[in-house]
Amino acid sequence: MNLRRWRQGLLLLALAGTGPALAQAQAPVATQQVDAPGAFPESMTVAPDGTLVFSALSGNHLLRAIDPQHVVPWIKVPGQGVSIYGVLADAARNTLWSCIVRRVDGGLQTTLNRYTLDTGALVSATLFPGRGRCNDISVGPDGVVYATDIEAGRLFSLDPNTGTLKLLLDDAALKGLDGITWLQGVLYVNNFRTGALDRVQLPDAAPGTPAKLIPQRLSRPLEKPDGMRLSGDGALLVAEGVGRMSLLRPCGADCFEVRTLAEELDGPTAVSVRAGLAWVVDARLRERTAVAQRTLAPTGFIARAYCMADACP
Repeated sequence: MNLRRWRQGLLLLALAGTGPALAQAQAPVATQQVDAPGAFPESMTVAPDGTLVFSALSGNHLLRAIDPQHVVPWIKVPGQGVSIYGVLADAARNTLWSCIVRRVDGGLQTTLNRYTLDTGALVSATLFPGRGRCNDISVGPDGVVYATDIEAGRLFSLDPNTGTLKLLLDDAALKGLDGITWLQGVLYVNNFRTGALDRVQLPDAAPGTPAKLIPQRLSRPLEKPDGMRLSGDGALLVAEGVGRMSLLRPCGADCFEVRTLAEELDGPTAVSVRAGLAWVVDARLRERTAVAQRTLAPTGFIARAYCMADACP
């Protein structure tokens, strides 16, 4: 595959590896308008072959890139009032995990769906108890799946072998739980509403005690933190809803230095890293209400790539 072609086109990369993090905000390597009107992607993930997969808050489909300018509907989620939030490729289990949210009887109902990564076939759909909205997903070193509930302030774990769903945290004060990922054997979550970044102390780490959140000290506040992934060199990459992509690097116990990698973005919701490039999706969520009210014609979204080193690969 021609690396230059995909670097310029943004939407398909089939290479592996990452490089050192950016030291300061830079201009994007390329900016690409994606032809997927009204999709409003809330999350993205990278398949083992480099293909990018996007969730969609509208349209009942997970989307998959087929060439630099176009994505196509891939996995259809049946039903009315469906929104697809978090999506995560789990290559070790040939699995694509996704948060599916439906409006039911005036409330929200969530399932954590498991699809076969290569074919898109549905394997299972695990229902969250009560009302809530699964937002994002991460897989632990032992294969256990963790998912945040932004609406109800809950954190769940799912054993992929037994299908057992466990409620780890349940606190209305935690509404806004959003991005989630592992870093150096530790689970972290952020909060879209409060801007917090927390370390999750899981029950297994201290038998007989419930899970709890340990606040992290930040060199500057996060504003509306959303999607969160590993940077590839021991740091966290975070989309901030105010128009930034930032790098969070550990600076000691429960401490992170925050550096701005990109600014003046158009509603960033999701980040990922592939082949030495930091990827961010501008979902244009501010247009969603107007599109639903048919006062604005739906457009696509924007994908941007940024170097992770002084020289691009």
